[in-house]
Amino acid sequence: MAKGSVTLRQIADRAQVSVATVSYVLGGKGRMSRDTRSSIESMLREAGVRPKYKRYPVFYISDHRAFKDVHAFAPFLQLYDGLNESFHDAEVNLRIEFLHLPGSGALQAQLERLLSYRPGGVVLDASLIDLAETARFFEKNQVPVVQVGHTVRVDGIDAVVVDSFGGAYMAIRHFITAGHRRIGIARWYVHGDPASSKKFAGYQCALSEAGIPMRDEYVVESPFTREGDHLPGRVAVEKLLALPEPPTAVFIENSFISPSLLFTTHPHELEIPKAIRDLDIIHFEAWHLEWLNQVLAQKLCYTPLQAKLIRIDWKELGRVAAKRLAVRMEGVPNSGQIVQLVPSLFEAKSDEYTPIP
Repeated sequence: MAKGSVTLRQIADRAQVSVATVSYVLGGKGRMSRDTRSSIESMLREAGVRPKYKRYPVFYISDHRAFKDVHAFAPFLQLYDGLNESFHDAEVNLRIEFLHLPGSGALQAQLERLLSYRPGGVVLDASLIDLAETARFFEKNQVPVVQVGHTVRVDGIDAVVVDSFGGAYMAIRHFITAGHRRIGIARWYVHGDPASSKKFAGYQCALSEAGIPMRDEYVVESPFTREGDHLPGRVAVEKLLALPEPPTAVFIENSFISPSLLFTTHPHELEIPKAIRDLDIIHFEAWHLEWLNQVLAQKLCYTPLQAKLIRIDWKELGRVAAKRLAVRMEGVPNSGQIVQLVPSLFEAKSDEYTPIP
């Protein structure tokens, strides 16, 4: 079918649908099966016509902190990789945009500017400071939105997030299977991180199912920052080790407090204290430690990383978010659907990672 030589009526007749259905596909609207929409899009593509919703860019919106915080930079890049791969396959142009906050009226002005580019859809990083206002602005202006990240931060907006409950539950089940009955948890930023409560619920659920009572003294919250010369992770674990009957296994729910439990912290410290090394520890996420380990082990001759890590497949999270937004761009209304991806447990030895069943 040569470009410019085919009418909507001819495409409709060939697809055995109405002209209105073809028109809906062009505008990214209407309800129909994915096969029908895909078939019509293929015919339009042969005729040199792109559906309207694919003519405009899709934005992946994060904030400027992604390039300043090592905890945010790695997942940002992997998320983008997954988004870009999926949108490229769908022939949709993906653009990265950053919100630079704060400032009186600054957010509204930035959002109005982005809206002027007529985006076909928007993926919002769940770490955005003004996520709720940003999401509602675009939905109000009939631009489909999907939030993606660690946890749902805006109710009623479609989301693709990490299954924090499932990850924590998996970690505790691993400890129990290994024979541990005295299992502690080191928490961080409990009141500021919505995922913290989900991880704690996974911890409680796994213990309860195994008939192991939760001991309040085994639940500690590390400080937000260092206390004197002591980094947050050390402060939390040393509290557990000081108990009359300390735990034999500890779940570290946030990788912010992991480094001091995996690497030495002072020039005079030749290795991690034996009491910490003897603990069976699982760290939730800790992707940035891979980069840190390379620097310390290869450049400064530190001991290579050996740890158990709950790892999130951020690239897959991006792929799924792209697919969900593509569905929204085809005219499916926002339903507040939440898709959760369960992370995996790995044994890390230097730069080699072995999945733990």
